[in-house]
Amino acid sequence: MAQKLFLSRREFGEVTRLSPSSVDRRLRDHQVPFTKFGRRVLIPVTVVEEMKGKASENLAQTRTEV
Repeated sequence: MAQKLFLSRREFGEVTRLSPSSVDRRLRDHQVPFTKFGRRVLIPVTVVEEMKGKASENLAQTRTEV
């Protein structure tokens, strides 16, 4: 099976451990890029990968400051 390119709002919430209302708020405030396909809201998987990269950078920076 090919790797997914997009996540649903529910899947994004599960991966990021955000509540449905937090996901909706971030989408509404344009903090998370998305595309609509009909009524479906789809979030690119690359968004999660970028978030993981930033989190790793922040963690590494925090460890060097201590």
